[in-house]
Amino acid sequence: MREIKFKVWDNQKKKFVQDVPPHEYMLDHHSYYEDDVNDIYVDLGSFFEKRAFSGRLEFFQFTGWRDKCGQEIYEADVVSYLDNIYKVEWLDGAYILINLITGAEFYCSFEWHKNAKVIGFNYTYNNQ
Repeated sequence: MREIKFKVWDNQKKKFVQDVPPHEYMLDHHSYYEDDVNDIYVDLGSFFEKRAFSGRLEFFQFTGWRDKCGQEIYEADVVSYLDNIYKVEWLDGAYILINLITGAEFYCSFEWHKNAKVIGFNYTYNNQ
């Protein structure tokens, strides 16, 4: 079974939140929890209060794969694979690769990651 973990992107600061458990984000000394509908629950000590999330944080799940250099591959990572550049996405219960040039979608084969290399992240990758 693969390890369940996430990278957390802060849309306001335009960077990854470092050293934060996937289910918790500290802001103004309160803990925030994301649910399925992009709301958050603020931990006020003895109870949780639901508040609008506004899309500030995005969670990207670890795929369970590592590239040929041993680097973990997450959703929205940009990878070089078979002389093309792809973004890793979750679609209909499976991870797919989306070609960043053509937009073509491919389902990931069983051991594709052994020939891939993570080269960036979707929000920060500059294809030049």
